Amino acid sequence: MRLSTLILLSIVCNVYAMEKPVTSNGSRDILSSTSGNISVIVNNNLGDSTVGRFTIGTAEGTPLMFGHGSDPWSSFVRAEVDGESFVQHCCGGEGGGGERIGAPVDVNYMTLVTAPVFNMDGSISTSYLAGEVVITQIVTPGTIAGQDLVSIEYEVEVPASRTAHDVRLLLEIDTQIGENDAAPIATSFGYTGLETCFEAPVPNTWTAFEEGPDQGDSLLVGCGILNGSGAVAPDRFAIGSWPSFSYESFFDYECSGSEYGDSAVLLWWDLGTLNSGDAPTLVRTYYGTCTHTSSPGELNVAWTGTSSLWCGPNGYEPNPIDVNVLVTNTGEEACTGVSVFMPTVDCLYPVAGNLFSIGELAPGATASVSIPLVYICDQCDIDIEYTIIVSSDDCPSNELATSLYVPCCNVAAAEEHPLEFALGQNYPNPFNPTTTIDFSLAETGIAHLAVYNMSGQRVAVLVDGMTESGHHSVSFDATTLCSGVYFYTLQAGDQLATKKLVLMK
Repeated sequence: MRLSTLILLSIVCNVYAMEKPVTSNGSRDILSSTSGNISVIVNNNLGDSTVGRFTIGTAEGTPLMFGHGSDPWSSFVRAEVDGESFVQHCCGGEGGGGERIGAPVDVNYMTLVTAPVFNMDGSISTSYLAGEVVITQIVTPGTIAGQDLVSIEYEVEVPASRTAHDVRLLLEIDTQIGENDAAPIATSFGYTGLETCFEAPVPNTWTAFEEGPDQGDSLLVGCGILNGSGAVAPDRFAIGSWPSFSYESFFDYECSGSEYGDSAVLLWWDLGTLNSGDAPTLVRTYYGTCTHTSSPGELNVAWTGTSSLWCGPNGYEPNPIDVNVLVTNTGEEACTGVSVFMPTVDCLYPVAGNLFSIGELAPGATASVSIPLVYICDQCDIDIEYTIIVSSDDCPSNELATSLYVPCCNVAAAEEHPLEFALGQNYPNPFNPTTTIDFSLAETGIAHLAVYNMSGQRVAVLVDGMTESGHHSVSFDATTLCSGVYFYTLQAGDQLATKKLVLMK
């Protein structure tokens, strides 16, 4: 996507934005988009220095990030171009929360290229210039692997006729779960309550709690996916203190290892050398809500994470899936000989074993165990139930039952399952130059499947006419099209579904 194209698309997309009015909270104009139980809000006040920054929360307005619903400013993206730092259009001023938040004195400001606009798939996109590098932020609410999540994407490119640049990105997310701006954060590597940096490898997931790992099921949790389900794993990841992360978080930031209060996370991507005119480099992460199940007891057992596999371009994702178990001693005495055991179940293979020793657990302390499971069967559209058992030498044992849903990811596997109108995500995605789109119809009738560019122009017709009920799979060849974001729409009778695909040549 070239710089001139970005500017043109901003004009086109504003036509769509007019269909959904901008709302105002009294101090800022904001754009919002909601899908299921997840919502994303973007600052759209062109007179505000934090235009384009976003927050995430539930559809009812409960925050998962600070400022949700009214004041998106405290989370940001930063770029490093050839060693020079740029921060997303920033800061201070009216409602800015303080002087130069997120922009220490030796950081440059990005230049706003296109203001936030709605796109056909419900996403909101904003583009910036960091030196000669174009950075387009795209936030899209939706459902991934059974979770209500927002896809946070950055397309990064060097326009034609410019020089090559070495580029790194840093994303800071200021967590707030409900009213708790000091939400404790765990990862698939465990829970400590200490500021911690991770690299090689980073966790697959992270979780922010409204109260803590031993909270009840009715309380809210915010969950992020760092690896799998289409996410691009960051090179580094950190949990810790928002004040430190906001003022001090450069690409060489070192975590303190101390307890944090006001919590946040950092994600770093090293994109390497980007050449002039190349297709955009894409990074993506997810943040939203997820399932949290607990079993109260002296040894409180909690499970949080993904309750469903996801259909990826090469099969199920994530596979293995991390079963994250948090054990909290809620009693007044230490528990010794604490262990976690998962009885064997068909189709789920515990690659690291099914018995894990924790040892002694002090009163009020929380320990964590991550159990990687690989799905090894060929069944689909099933729920696999499994149990987590926690035992101790001197404290009462406890257990928790949960399940994993396995969807059908291809036409052959789905043939024996009830028919419904459905449009699948194309695979692979991003793609070059061909991709496959699966869909199903509950009844025989006239169906239309077409691909559109971001200006709403139809660029390909894949199905047009009488189509039998059942599962179908079609191939889309985009050899003649330019790199960029496209949308494909399936219509049958009064039913309509639209999804996004990304062509990267």
